[in-house]
Amino acid sequence: MSHEDSLPKSIELYQKALTQSESINYIKGIAKSSNRLGFSYTGQSKLAEATGLFYKGLKNAELIKDTSTSSSSYFGLGLVMYNMNNWEEAIAYFTKSLLLDKSIARKSTTEYLLALCLTELDQINKAKIHFLESKKYAELTENTGRLIEIRLALNNLKGNQKKDHSILTEYDSIHQYFMNSGEKVGEAYTLMGKANYFISISNYEQAQVHANQALNKVNDLDIIYPLQSILTTVTKAEYLNGNYQAAYDHNIEFQKIRDSIQGINAAAKVTLMHADYEFDKSRKILDDKIKSQNKQRIIWIVVAAVLALVVFSIFYLLKRVSKERKKSDALLLNILPAETALELKKNGKASAKAHKNVTIVFADIKGFTKIASGLSADVVVEMLDIYFGEFDQIMENYNLEKIKTIGDAYMFVNGLDGDSKSLVNAIDASRAMLEKSKALTNAMQEKYNTFFTFRFGLHIGEVVSGVVGSKKYAFDIWGDAVNIAARMEENSEPGRLNLSEVAYLNVREKYEFEARGKIEAKNRGRINMFYLIGPKL
Repeated sequence: MSHEDSLPKSIELYQKALTQSESINYIKGIAKSSNRLGFSYTGQSKLAEATGLFYKGLKNAELIKDTSTSSSSYFGLGLVMYNMNNWEEAIAYFTKSLLLDKSIARKSTTEYLLALCLTELDQINKAKIHFLESKKYAELTENTGRLIEIRLALNNLKGNQKKDHSILTEYDSIHQYFMNSGEKVGEAYTLMGKANYFISISNYEQAQVHANQALNKVNDLDIIYPLQSILTTVTKAEYLNGNYQAAYDHNIEFQKIRDSIQGINAAAKVTLMHADYEFDKSRKILDDKIKSQNKQRIIWIVVAAVLALVVFSIFYLLKRVSKERKKSDALLLNILPAETALELKKNGKASAKAHKNVTIVFADIKGFTKIASGLSADVVVEMLDIYFGEFDQIMENYNLEKIKTIGDAYMFVNGLDGDSKSLVNAIDASRAMLEKSKALTNAMQEKYNTFFTFRFGLHIGEVVSGVVGSKKYAFDIWGDAVNIAARMEENSEPGRLNLSEVAYLNVREKYEFEARGKIEAKNRGRINMFYLIGPKL
């Protein structure tokens, strides 16, 4: 039976064991079967489901002081965070696992993943310590694959510190091992490391070749975690080789992957909260059953003591995770509207909704590709982060809903909650964003020798909103009003807000406008448009 065939069978068996354990309130069985089921789902990249199962395994294991299962559950949660490139949370979970772990084999893996997370955070000296710890345990268990992975990681660090032909020789040796063993992810990481080394010695043509080979290796695999770092390398290599359009396309793909991982992260947080809710319900049933079965005074004393211990354990556990729960809620509210986030938290899903009088705003940078072609990929991303970070703050100040960013485009709405002032609020926010963009001009010119100027388009109308995806939640809106808003932005000019006639008619008593007449809009024909001048005095 292949690995792919065995996973569904394992899931079926572990799910059966979990169901039976829950039916008789067998806490140890619940802890172990939840934990093992979590690893099976991780193998299928079902990270949201895996998160809930590891959390359930952890809480039940801690109730009976099962340190082995607790350690394994912490490791599982760390693995989920690692797969989502959430390095700091992964480090926290891996560290907790090591404190409880007695398995030498798992310690080798935990130390190795911990070192990789520290490397991503540029904590190189700490990373080397954990790589050496992982190597020590791998040698004790004769884990050849782990030793090869450690060689690759240390060779990457060596390549960042000095230039030596032996570094390329080591990459070739490691690549040959992964090819022989059929490990495509290992091949991809080796090729990426080699590409980064070629960039460091200014051999951009070879860097481009190896970076694209790395990308091709993982494109056919159903995994996300290698793509961010590989796309970063491919983008840089293409740009340095003068292939600006390819670099731009890969940068767009990188941002989509980053948004996708943010969606997975949100889904995992929703599942975590849902698992917490289900655990509390199960604990109440167990408490009621214990109370009904024990009537004698001496038994009541024992039950009271046990319940006190359970309450104390749960209180202590909830206190420890309260900070993470607050972060989870904040992440959800940053990604989803409050009503949708609450529905997901309560039910694990959200239904589509129709809305009237919703204001939709698009903004982008006219001539972005031309501007970006004169900049490095790193600088383009850094500049967009500065502008979009300021826009996000304005979203919070005006209580607006940011929908998404795609490349240099930024989209937000107002009125999903039926706010009658949504149009005025969105116009004032757009003005604030234009002013903030203008205020950044001198600082950006001084630091980067260039700056971005945004154009805005706005329309008001009916939309449908909903959460799409089963593994990766993403909130979005649809409707003809969205398309019209996009046409308003396409026909706007840098530094200006272009409104549709419907929007203009709703606010012409509050603001001054410049009538533009009928303008040709893609797939819409000629429609009336109006430039905002400012509030009426």
